[in-house]
Amino acid sequence: MTDCKRIWLDVKFQPRPLYKLKGGSFLLLIFHAFFGFSQSGSPGSPFTSLGQARTVSAGVYYFNISGASFSTYVSNGWILVANDSGGAAGILPTVTALSNSTRGVLAANALTAFATTPELNLTTSDGNVNVTSSNTALVHRLVFDSTLFMGAYGSDKTNNASWTGTGQSWVQGAGASCAGTSLGTHLDSALFWPCGDGNGFHWIPNGNYHRESWPLGEASSTVAFDLWAQAGPVLLPVIISSFSGTLVSNNTVELQWTMESVQSGANILVEKSSDGMDWSVLVKESIQAASHLPLFYSAADNNPNYGNNFYRLGEDDPGGNIQYSQTVVIVVSRTGSPVLFPNPARANATLKGQGADLKNIRVFSIIGQDLTAMVRHTKLSDNTVMLNFALLPKGIFYVKTASYSLKVVVE
Repeated sequence: MTDCKRIWLDVKFQPRPLYKLKGGSFLLLIFHAFFGFSQSGSPGSPFTSLGQARTVSAGVYYFNISGASFSTYVSNGWILVANDSGGAAGILPTVTALSNSTRGVLAANALTAFATTPELNLTTSDGNVNVTSSNTALVHRLVFDSTLFMGAYGSDKTNNASWTGTGQSWVQGAGASCAGTSLGTHLDSALFWPCGDGNGFHWIPNGNYHRESWPLGEASSTVAFDLWAQAGPVLLPVIISSFSGTLVSNNTVELQWTMESVQSGANILVEKSSDGMDWSVLVKESIQAASHLPLFYSAADNNPNYGNNFYRLGEDDPGGNIQYSQTVVIVVSRTGSPVLFPNPARANATLKGQGADLKNIRVFSIIGQDLTAMVRHTKLSDNTVMLNFALLPKGIFYVKTASYSLKVVVE
């Protein structure tokens, strides 16, 4: 695909109090990307992200993350996932209401909310074990309700070696020599099973194994085993309440948007594309201070491409998450711009334009796949080309000339 024409965007990134946009013809898109920030963690106002529990005082808090509702104990930025007491027998109850005095493990639907946790923590209440791991494979197992360590199979021992802290030699399972599966593979049955390791840490409720170190024997009934997940960074919400574009005199495109609840350290991205598929960053501006008030921004593209110009607004937060606005399309016309008809097309369509612009015609799918080889080109004159789409399935495609990108619907 030919490279998009690179332009310089003249931008004024001085936030101003919200005011009514000036009149004129423009496309206005209204939408919200809201991830609540004023929640208290109470039953009527549950947290909607793990990060909101990072700085709260110790206690039980309520969560509702993407439809997964649960409550559990939070302490020093760590969220309790499973709690067990020494001497207790049998599979852990799976619950959606957990506390530091409740024996149980969060239910599978609640565990899906922990996909963003950056770190896990295994502890025992007597202090003999307190280890952490940021291994993504172990986090993945937590999210999918799978035993964290199941012995010596695949890369399991390598992943498990990532645990560090007090008692790490017991937890790393260096002596594991088999793959334990007979007592279950979910967290309620076997949280931690270094099969064949006669020295290490074992937390297998289904087998009544509850040991910090195997030679020490079964843990006392006063010792609690706990699995925690870190709340992660606090991600304030991002609300983009409007984004619009206007073609003004001298073929200048004015872009205007309102952002609310921006967070310090986030980056505003203004991106442009000539076809809606290949995007380039035109501006990347850092937010220096958080704000919960509406702020109005504007930018001017003083050199838009002829034809379609696609614009979108992105917000790149400190956690590496990028959210994009909907797309604004501004069409800039000039004498001699190509015309494709009929559109929609059943089999053949005629493309007329300047001869130099029709020398290198390419056809792409809506996801950017080059399908030029499937479209037959027949030159009718220096300024006219017949395109045959018979080999293409029904759908939306883009015909690109040297200077333009034209959308065509094939029926």
